[in-house]
Amino acid sequence: MAALQLTKTTFEPYVNTVFRIFDGTKVVKSTLVSVADIGPVPDQKPAGRECFLIKFKGTRPLAQKTYRIEHSALGK
Repeated sequence: MAALQLTKTTFEPYVNTVFRIFDGTKVVKSTLVSVADIGPVPDQKPAGRECFLIKFKGTRPLAQKTYRIEHSALGK
């Protein structure tokens, strides 16, 4: 199975739409408010991978860590 390649352009069409963010057993509905380029990682091999930031606004703050997210058009 090929790895999913998420890029900045993957998320850009979905700004101002709702994502579901899974925090343990709770689901937090959050709106994607921005997608920003943060430049290349200098020591990244192979070259060409994007570094970008996606920002959400939700009903409560979440700690910075890795979460499972879902969107009706993008899936899991």
